[in-house]
Amino acid sequence: MLVYERLYVVILIVAASVASAWLISESMTPVYRAQARFFLPTVNESFSLTREQSNLPNNIKFPNNNPLVQDSMVGILKTSEIRARVSANVPERDSAYLEKNTDIDTDKFGFTVVTTWDQDPRLAELVANEYVVQLQRHFEQSSRASEAKMRAVLQRAVDTAKEEITQLTTERLGLMSANDSVDFGSEFSALSSQIQGLRNKIAELDVTLSTITDRRSTIVLLRDARPEFVESSHSEVANPRLSQLKGDIGTIESELKTLALRFKPSHPAILEKEALLAAKASQLSLEAERVEGSRNYTPDAMRLDFDKQLAGLDIQQAALGKERGVRIALLDEALAEWRTMPAFKARLDELAQKISKKMGYLANTRSREMEFELYETVNPNFVEVTESAVAGATPHLPNIPVNLAVAAFFGLVLGIGMAVLLTRMRNYWEEAPW
Repeated sequence: MLVYERLYVVILIVAASVASAWLISESMTPVYRAQARFFLPTVNESFSLTREQSNLPNNIKFPNNNPLVQDSMVGILKTSEIRARVSANVPERDSAYLEKNTDIDTDKFGFTVVTTWDQDPRLAELVANEYVVQLQRHFEQSSRASEAKMRAVLQRAVDTAKEEITQLTTERLGLMSANDSVDFGSEFSALSSQIQGLRNKIAELDVTLSTITDRRSTIVLLRDARPEFVESSHSEVANPRLSQLKGDIGTIESELKTLALRFKPSHPAILEKEALLAAKASQLSLEAERVEGSRNYTPDAMRLDFDKQLAGLDIQQAALGKERGVRIALLDEALAEWRTMPAFKARLDELAQKISKKMGYLANTRSREMEFELYETVNPNFVEVTESAVAGATPHLPNIPVNLAVAAFFGLVLGIGMAVLLTRMRNYWEEAPW
Protein backbone atom coordinates (compact mmCIF):
# COMPACT_ATOMS: atom_id res chain seq x y z
CA MET A 1 0.00 0.00 0.00
CA LEU A 2 2.88 2.34 0.81
CA VAL A 3 4.47 1.66 -2.60
CA TYR A 4 1.13 1.98 -4.40
CA GLU A 5 0.53 5.47 -3.00
CA ARG A 6 3.97 6.64 -4.21
CA LEU A 7 4.06 4.54 -7.42
CA TYR A 8 4.92 7.57 -9.52
CA VAL A 9 8.07 8.06 -7.39
CA VAL A 10 9.17 4.47 -8.08
CA ILE A 11 8.47 4.85 -11.80
CA LEU A 12 10.39 8.13 -12.00
CA ILE A 13 13.43 6.76 -10.18
CA VAL A 14 13.49 3.55 -12.27
CA ALA A 15 13.15 5.55 -15.48
CA ALA A 16 15.91 7.93 -14.40
CA SER A 17 18.20 5.01 -13.49
CA VAL A 18 17.64 3.26 -16.83
CA ALA A 19 18.13 6.46 -18.78
CA SER A 20 21.34 7.26 -16.89
CA ALA A 21 22.66 3.76 -17.46
CA TRP A 22 21.85 3.99 -21.16
CA LEU A 23 23.53 7.40 -21.51
CA ILE A 24 26.63 6.23 -19.64
CA SER A 25 26.82 3.01 -21.71
CA GLU A 26 26.45 4.92 -24.97
CA SER A 27 29.19 7.36 -23.95
CA MET A 28 31.66 4.56 -23.13
CA THR A 29 34.16 3.48 -25.76
CA PRO A 30 33.30 -0.06 -26.93
CA VAL A 31 35.82 -2.76 -26.08
CA TYR A 32 36.07 -5.94 -28.17
CA ARG A 33 37.31 -9.34 -26.99
CA ALA A 34 39.16 -12.03 -28.97
CA GLN A 35 40.13 -15.48 -27.68
CA ALA A 36 42.52 -18.12 -29.03
CA ARG A 37 42.55 -21.65 -27.61
CA PHE A 38 45.28 -24.24 -28.03
CA PHE A 39 46.87 -27.11 -26.17
CA LEU A 40 50.15 -28.98 -25.93
CA PRO A 41 49.44 -32.53 -27.21
CA THR A 42 50.49 -35.61 -25.26
CA VAL A 43 52.13 -37.08 -28.41
CA ASN A 44 54.57 -35.34 -30.73
CA GLU A 45 54.76 -35.44 -34.51
CA SER A 46 57.64 -37.52 -35.84
CA PHE A 47 58.95 -38.67 -39.20
CA SER A 48 61.69 -41.16 -40.00
CA LEU A 49 63.36 -42.25 -43.23
CA THR A 50 64.51 -45.56 -41.73
CA ARG A 51 61.63 -46.77 -39.55
CA GLU A 52 58.08 -46.70 -40.84
CA GLN A 53 56.74 -47.34 -37.36
CA SER A 54 57.68 -43.81 -36.36
CA ASN A 55 55.61 -42.39 -39.23
CA LEU A 56 52.36 -44.12 -38.28
CA PRO A 57 50.00 -42.31 -35.87
CA ASN A 58 50.03 -44.27 -32.62
CA ASN A 59 47.74 -42.19 -30.47
CA ILE A 60 45.14 -39.44 -30.56
CA LYS A 61 46.33 -35.94 -29.73
CA PHE A 62 44.81 -35.06 -26.37
CA PRO A 63 45.71 -32.02 -24.25
CA ASN A 64 48.52 -32.50 -21.76
CA ASN A 65 46.70 -32.13 -18.42
CA ASN A 66 49.87 -32.03 -16.33
CA PRO A 67 49.44 -28.90 -14.15
CA LEU A 68 53.17 -28.23 -14.15
CA VAL A 69 53.32 -28.31 -17.95
CA GLN A 70 50.25 -26.09 -18.29
CA ASP A 71 51.55 -23.59 -15.73
CA SER A 72 54.91 -23.54 -17.51
CA MET A 73 53.25 -22.78 -20.85
CA VAL A 74 51.21 -19.97 -19.27
CA GLY A 75 54.40 -18.64 -17.66
CA ILE A 76 56.22 -18.62 -21.01
CA LEU A 77 53.36 -16.69 -22.62
CA LYS A 78 53.42 -14.12 -19.82
CA THR A 79 57.16 -13.41 -20.14
CA SER A 80 58.31 -10.01 -21.32
CA GLU A 81 60.16 -11.62 -24.23
CA ILE A 82 56.97 -13.06 -25.71
CA ARG A 83 55.17 -9.74 -25.20
CA ALA A 84 58.04 -7.94 -26.93
CA ARG A 85 57.84 -10.29 -29.90
CA VAL A 86 54.07 -9.83 -30.15
CA SER A 87 54.31 -6.05 -29.93
CA ALA A 88 57.03 -6.11 -32.61
CA ASN A 89 54.62 -7.79 -35.02
CA VAL A 90 51.67 -5.65 -33.87
CA PRO A 91 53.32 -2.20 -33.71
CA GLU A 92 50.04 -0.50 -32.81
CA ARG A 93 50.26 -1.89 -29.26
CA ASP A 94 53.29 -1.83 -26.96
CA SER A 95 54.37 -4.38 -24.36
CA ALA A 96 52.84 -2.50 -21.42
CA TYR A 97 49.46 -2.34 -23.15
CA LEU A 98 49.59 -6.08 -23.89
CA GLU A 99 50.42 -6.89 -20.26
CA LYS A 100 47.41 -4.87 -19.07
CA ASN A 101 44.85 -5.96 -21.69
CA THR A 102 45.78 -9.62 -22.24
CA ASP A 103 44.88 -12.51 -19.96
CA ILE A 104 46.34 -16.02 -20.26
CA ASP A 105 44.89 -18.94 -18.34
CA THR A 106 44.04 -22.66 -18.55
CA ASP A 107 40.41 -23.79 -18.74
CA LYS A 108 38.88 -26.96 -17.29
CA PHE A 109 39.43 -28.88 -20.54
CA GLY A 110 43.20 -28.44 -20.43
CA PHE A 111 43.24 -25.76 -23.16
CA THR A 112 45.38 -22.65 -22.80
CA VAL A 113 43.22 -19.59 -23.48
CA VAL A 114 44.66 -16.26 -24.63
CA THR A 115 42.10 -13.46 -24.18
CA THR A 116 42.73 -9.96 -25.52
CA TRP A 117 40.62 -6.84 -25.03
CA ASP A 118 40.98 -3.90 -27.42
CA GLN A 119 38.95 -1.03 -28.80
CA ASP A 120 39.81 -2.24 -32.31
CA PRO A 121 38.41 -5.75 -32.99
CA ARG A 122 41.03 -6.34 -35.69
CA LEU A 123 43.90 -5.65 -33.29
CA ALA A 124 42.33 -7.88 -30.62
CA GLU A 125 42.25 -10.72 -33.14
CA LEU A 126 45.84 -10.08 -34.29
CA VAL A 127 47.23 -9.94 -30.75
CA ALA A 128 45.52 -13.15 -29.56
CA ASN A 129 46.64 -15.12 -32.63
CA GLU A 130 50.14 -13.64 -32.49
CA TYR A 131 50.63 -15.02 -28.97
CA VAL A 132 50.04 -18.52 -30.32
CA VAL A 133 52.39 -17.91 -33.26
CA GLN A 134 55.17 -16.63 -31.01
CA LEU A 135 54.81 -19.62 -28.65
CA GLN A 136 55.13 -21.96 -31.62
CA ARG A 137 58.23 -20.07 -32.78
CA HIS A 138 59.69 -20.19 -29.25
CA PHE A 139 59.40 -23.98 -29.16
CA GLU A 140 60.69 -24.20 -32.73
CA GLN A 141 63.78 -22.11 -31.98
CA SER A 142 64.58 -24.24 -28.93
CA SER A 143 64.28 -27.42 -30.94
CA ARG A 144 66.33 -25.94 -33.79
CA ALA A 145 69.22 -25.21 -31.41
CA SER A 146 69.25 -28.80 -30.13
CA GLU A 147 68.90 -30.11 -33.67
CA ALA A 148 71.92 -28.10 -34.84
CA LYS A 149 74.13 -29.59 -32.11
CA MET A 150 73.09 -33.16 -32.87
CA ARG A 151 73.49 -32.59 -36.59
CA ALA A 152 77.07 -31.40 -36.06
CA VAL A 153 77.81 -34.65 -34.20
CA LEU A 154 76.34 -36.67 -37.07
CA GLN A 155 78.41 -34.73 -39.60
CA ARG A 156 81.62 -35.60 -37.71
CA ALA A 157 80.50 -39.26 -37.65
CA VAL A 158 79.95 -39.17 -41.43
CA ASP A 159 83.44 -37.77 -42.03
CA THR A 160 85.00 -40.43 -39.75
CA ALA A 161 83.12 -43.22 -41.55
CA LYS A 162 84.32 -41.94 -44.93
CA GLU A 163 87.94 -41.96 -43.74
CA GLU A 164 87.63 -45.53 -42.41
CA ILE A 165 86.05 -46.75 -45.66
CA THR A 166 88.88 -45.18 -47.64
CA GLN A 167 91.46 -46.85 -45.38
CA LEU A 168 89.83 -50.29 -45.68
CA THR A 169 89.53 -49.98 -49.45
CA THR A 170 93.23 -49.07 -49.73
CA GLU A 171 94.16 -52.05 -47.55
CA ARG A 172 92.09 -54.41 -49.72
CA LEU A 173 93.67 -53.15 -52.95
CA GLY A 174 97.16 -53.45 -51.40
CA LEU A 175 96.48 -57.08 -50.40
CA MET A 176 95.32 -57.96 -53.93
CA SER A 177 98.36 -56.27 -55.48
CA ALA A 178 100.79 -58.06 -53.11
CA ASN A 179 99.39 -61.47 -54.07
CA ASP A 180 99.32 -60.79 -57.84
CA SER A 181 95.61 -61.54 -57.92
CA VAL A 182 94.49 -59.32 -60.75
CA ASP A 183 92.79 -62.15 -62.67
CA PHE A 184 91.54 -63.76 -59.46
CA GLY A 185 90.14 -60.48 -58.34
CA SER A 186 88.31 -60.09 -61.64
CA GLU A 187 86.94 -63.59 -61.29
CA PHE A 188 86.05 -62.90 -57.67
CA SER A 189 84.27 -59.68 -58.58
CA ALA A 190 82.46 -61.32 -61.47
CA LEU A 191 81.36 -64.20 -59.24
CA SER A 192 80.28 -61.77 -56.52
CA SER A 193 78.27 -59.80 -59.06
CA GLN A 194 76.72 -62.99 -60.36
CA ILE A 195 75.70 -64.12 -56.87
CA GLN A 196 74.34 -60.70 -55.98
CA GLY A 197 72.48 -60.50 -59.28
CA LEU A 198 70.95 -63.94 -58.71
CA ARG A 199 69.90 -62.99 -55.21
CA ASN A 200 68.37 -59.74 -56.44
CA LYS A 201 66.55 -61.57 -59.21
CA ILE A 202 65.26 -64.19 -56.77
CA ALA A 203 64.13 -61.40 -54.46
CA GLU A 204 62.35 -59.71 -57.39
CA LEU A 205 60.69 -63.00 -58.28
CA ASP A 206 59.61 -63.46 -54.67
CA VAL A 207 58.10 -60.00 -54.66
CA THR A 208 56.37 -60.64 -57.98
CA LEU A 209 55.02 -64.00 -56.81
CA SER A 210 53.81 -62.43 -53.58
CA THR A 211 52.11 -59.67 -55.57
CA ILE A 212 50.47 -62.22 -57.84
CA THR A 213 49.27 -64.19 -54.81
CA ASP A 214 47.77 -61.09 -53.24
CA ARG A 215 46.18 -60.06 -56.52
CA ARG A 216 44.80 -63.55 -57.04
CA SER A 217 43.25 -63.51 -53.55
CA THR A 218 41.65 -60.14 -54.30
CA ILE A 219 40.26 -61.34 -57.64
CA VAL A 220 38.90 -64.50 -55.99
CA LEU A 221 37.07 -62.38 -53.43
CA LEU A 222 35.70 -60.13 -56.19
CA ARG A 223 34.68 -63.12 -58.28
CA ASP A 224 32.96 -64.87 -55.38
CA ALA A 225 31.10 -61.67 -54.62
CA ARG A 226 29.57 -61.73 -58.11
CA PRO A 227 26.54 -63.97 -58.91
CA GLU A 228 26.93 -66.76 -61.44
CA PHE A 229 23.94 -65.51 -63.43
CA VAL A 230 22.41 -62.05 -63.80
CA GLU A 231 19.05 -60.94 -65.07
CA SER A 232 19.19 -60.11 -68.80
CA SER A 233 15.55 -59.22 -69.47
CA HIS A 234 12.34 -58.59 -67.55
CA SER A 235 8.74 -58.16 -68.74
CA GLU A 236 5.50 -57.02 -67.09
CA VAL A 237 1.80 -57.68 -67.97
CA ALA A 238 -1.45 -56.06 -67.00
CA ASN A 239 -2.86 -57.23 -63.68
CA PRO A 240 -5.94 -59.44 -64.45
CA ARG A 241 -7.16 -58.95 -60.90
CA LEU A 242 -7.89 -55.26 -61.67
CA SER A 243 -10.41 -56.10 -64.42
CA GLN A 244 -12.19 -58.60 -62.17
CA LEU A 245 -12.42 -56.14 -59.27
CA LYS A 246 -13.65 -53.33 -61.54
CA GLY A 247 -16.37 -55.66 -62.91
CA ASP A 248 -17.44 -56.69 -59.42
CA ILE A 249 -17.60 -53.04 -58.36
CA GLY A 250 -19.77 -52.19 -61.39
CA THR A 251 -22.15 -55.07 -60.61
CA ILE A 252 -22.44 -54.09 -56.95
CA GLU A 253 -23.10 -50.44 -57.86
CA SER A 254 -25.89 -51.54 -60.27
CA GLU A 255 -27.46 -53.74 -57.59
CA LEU A 256 -27.15 -50.91 -55.08
CA LYS A 257 -29.03 -48.52 -57.40
CA THR A 258 -31.80 -51.09 -57.84
CA LEU A 259 -32.11 -51.59 -54.07
CA ALA A 260 -32.16 -47.83 -53.55
CA LEU A 261 -35.37 -47.64 -55.61
CA ARG A 262 -37.06 -50.21 -53.38
CA PHE A 263 -35.70 -49.57 -49.89
CA LYS A 264 -34.57 -46.78 -47.64
CA PRO A 265 -30.79 -46.04 -47.23
CA SER A 266 -30.83 -47.64 -43.77
CA HIS A 267 -32.19 -50.97 -45.05
CA PRO A 268 -29.92 -53.96 -44.18
CA ALA A 269 -29.65 -55.04 -47.79
CA ILE A 270 -28.42 -51.61 -48.85
CA LEU A 271 -25.96 -51.45 -45.93
CA GLU A 272 -24.65 -54.90 -46.81
CA LYS A 273 -24.08 -53.89 -50.46
CA GLU A 274 -22.37 -50.65 -49.40
CA ALA A 275 -20.01 -52.58 -47.10
CA LEU A 276 -19.24 -55.05 -49.91
CA LEU A 277 -18.62 -52.14 -52.30
CA ALA A 278 -16.21 -50.50 -49.82
CA ALA A 279 -14.31 -53.80 -49.40
CA LYS A 280 -13.96 -54.20 -53.17
CA ALA A 281 -12.76 -50.59 -53.54
CA SER A 282 -10.17 -51.20 -50.80
CA GLN A 283 -8.94 -54.29 -52.61
CA LEU A 284 -8.77 -52.34 -55.88
CA SER A 285 -6.57 -49.63 -54.29
CA LEU A 286 -4.09 -52.26 -53.12
CA GLU A 287 -3.64 -53.91 -56.52
CA ALA A 288 -0.88 -52.80 -58.92
CA GLU A 289 -1.71 -52.00 -62.52
CA ARG A 290 1.09 -54.24 -63.87
CA VAL A 291 2.66 -57.42 -62.50
CA GLU A 292 5.76 -59.39 -63.35
CA GLY A 293 5.55 -61.52 -66.49
CA SER A 294 8.88 -63.28 -67.10
CA ARG A 295 12.65 -63.00 -66.34
CA ASN A 296 15.70 -64.23 -68.33
CA TYR A 297 19.17 -64.86 -66.89
CA THR A 298 22.61 -65.05 -68.51
CA PRO A 299 26.09 -65.81 -67.07
CA ASP A 300 27.70 -62.83 -65.32
CA ALA A 301 30.25 -61.21 -67.67
CA MET A 302 32.39 -59.80 -64.83
CA ARG A 303 32.60 -63.22 -63.14
CA LEU A 304 33.74 -64.76 -66.46
CA ASP A 305 36.34 -61.99 -66.82
CA PHE A 306 37.60 -62.68 -63.28
CA ASP A 307 37.91 -66.37 -64.14
CA LYS A 308 40.01 -65.47 -67.20
CA GLN A 309 42.22 -63.22 -65.07
CA LEU A 310 42.70 -66.02 -62.54
CA ALA A 311 43.68 -68.42 -65.30
CA GLY A 312 46.23 -65.92 -66.62
CA LEU A 313 47.65 -65.37 -63.13
CA ASP A 314 47.95 -69.13 -62.58
CA ILE A 315 49.93 -69.46 -65.79
CA GLN A 316 52.15 -66.51 -64.89
CA GLN A 317 52.68 -67.85 -61.37
CA ALA A 318 53.71 -71.27 -62.67
CA ALA A 319 56.18 -69.74 -65.15
CA LEU A 320 57.72 -67.49 -62.49
CA GLY A 321 57.96 -70.40 -60.07
CA LYS A 322 59.86 -72.44 -62.63
CA GLU A 323 62.16 -69.50 -63.36
CA ARG A 324 62.77 -69.11 -59.63
CA GLY A 325 63.78 -72.75 -59.37
CA VAL A 326 66.29 -72.27 -62.18
CA ARG A 327 67.70 -69.13 -60.51
CA ILE A 328 68.06 -70.95 -57.18
CA ALA A 329 69.93 -73.78 -58.89
CA LEU A 330 72.31 -71.29 -60.52
CA LEU A 331 72.79 -69.56 -57.16
CA ASP A 332 73.65 -72.87 -55.49
CA GLU A 333 76.26 -73.56 -58.19
CA ALA A 334 77.79 -70.11 -57.79
CA LEU A 335 77.91 -70.48 -54.01
CA ALA A 336 79.58 -73.89 -54.35
CA GLU A 337 82.25 -72.33 -56.55
CA TRP A 338 82.57 -69.49 -54.03
CA ARG A 339 83.35 -71.98 -51.24
CA THR A 340 86.20 -73.52 -53.24
CA MET A 341 88.21 -70.29 -53.31
CA PRO A 342 91.43 -70.08 -51.20
CA ALA A 343 91.91 -68.42 -47.85
CA PHE A 344 92.94 -65.26 -49.66
CA LYS A 345 89.31 -64.84 -50.64
CA ALA A 346 88.31 -65.14 -46.97
CA ARG A 347 90.61 -62.22 -46.16
CA LEU A 348 89.11 -60.24 -49.02
CA ASP A 349 85.64 -61.13 -47.73
CA GLU A 350 86.59 -59.94 -44.29
CA LEU A 351 87.71 -56.62 -45.67
CA ALA A 352 84.64 -56.43 -47.89
CA GLN A 353 82.43 -57.17 -44.89
CA LYS A 354 84.08 -54.43 -42.88
CA ILE A 355 83.63 -52.05 -45.80
CA SER A 356 80.01 -53.14 -46.12
CA LYS A 357 79.39 -52.55 -42.42
CA LYS A 358 81.03 -49.17 -42.64
CA MET A 359 78.98 -48.37 -45.72
CA GLY A 360 75.83 -49.44 -43.88
CA TYR A 361 76.82 -47.31 -40.90
CA LEU A 362 77.55 -44.42 -43.27
CA ALA A 363 74.20 -44.88 -45.03
CA ASN A 364 72.39 -45.02 -41.69
CA THR A 365 74.19 -41.91 -40.46
CA ARG A 366 73.41 -40.08 -43.70
CA SER A 367 69.77 -41.15 -43.37
CA ARG A 368 69.69 -39.71 -39.87
CA GLU A 369 71.29 -36.54 -41.19
CA MET A 370 68.65 -36.41 -43.92
CA GLU A 371 66.00 -36.73 -41.21
CA PHE A 372 67.39 -33.59 -39.63
CA GLU A 373 67.24 -31.87 -43.03
CA LEU A 374 63.65 -33.07 -43.37
CA TYR A 375 62.91 -31.77 -39.88
CA GLU A 376 64.15 -28.33 -40.96
CA THR A 377 61.75 -28.26 -43.92
CA VAL A 378 58.68 -29.81 -42.21
CA ASN A 379 58.00 -27.31 -39.30
CA PRO A 380 56.20 -29.57 -36.80
CA ASN A 381 53.28 -28.25 -34.79
CA PHE A 382 54.34 -28.13 -31.14
CA VAL A 383 50.92 -26.84 -30.11
CA GLU A 384 47.50 -27.70 -31.54
CA VAL A 385 45.23 -24.69 -32.13
CA THR A 386 41.60 -25.60 -31.47
CA GLU A 387 40.13 -22.12 -31.85
CA SER A 388 41.77 -19.20 -33.60
CA ALA A 389 40.84 -15.73 -32.49
CA VAL A 390 38.35 -13.87 -34.67
CA ALA A 391 37.39 -10.21 -34.69
CA GLY A 392 34.27 -9.64 -32.60
CA ALA A 393 31.20 -8.37 -34.44
CA THR A 394 29.72 -6.81 -31.29
CA PRO A 395 31.52 -5.12 -28.40
CA HIS A 396 32.18 -7.16 -25.31
CA LEU A 397 31.96 -4.04 -23.16
CA PRO A 398 29.79 -2.15 -22.40
CA ASN A 399 26.98 -4.74 -22.25
CA ILE A 400 24.00 -2.39 -22.56
CA PRO A 401 21.22 -4.95 -21.79
CA VAL A 402 23.00 -6.06 -18.60
CA ASN A 403 23.70 -2.44 -17.58
CA LEU A 404 20.06 -1.46 -18.13
CA ALA A 405 18.81 -4.49 -16.17
CA VAL A 406 21.12 -3.72 -13.24
CA ALA A 407 20.15 -0.03 -13.31
CA ALA A 408 16.45 -0.95 -13.38
CA PHE A 409 16.89 -3.29 -10.40
CA PHE A 410 18.74 -0.77 -8.25
CA GLY A 411 16.33 1.99 -9.36
CA LEU A 412 13.41 -0.18 -8.29
CA VAL A 413 15.01 -0.80 -4.89
CA LEU A 414 15.79 2.90 -4.47
CA GLY A 415 12.30 3.92 -5.62
CA ILE A 416 10.60 1.58 -3.17
CA GLY A 417 12.83 2.86 -0.39
CA MET A 418 12.10 6.48 -1.35
CA ALA A 419 8.34 5.82 -1.49
CA VAL A 420 8.38 4.24 1.94
CA LEU A 421 10.49 7.11 3.32
CA LEU A 422 8.19 9.79 1.90
CA THR A 423 5.11 8.06 3.30
CA ARG A 424 6.63 7.74 6.76
CA MET A 425 7.72 11.40 6.70
CA ARG A 426 4.20 12.47 5.75
CA ASN A 427 2.71 10.46 8.59
CA TYR A 428 5.25 11.96 10.99
CA TRP A 429 4.34 15.50 9.95
CA GLU A 430 0.64 14.85 10.32
CA GLU A 431 1.08 13.45 13.81
CA ALA A 432 3.45 16.21 14.99
CA PRO A 433 1.97 18.36 17.86
CA TRP A 434 2.87 21.63 16.26
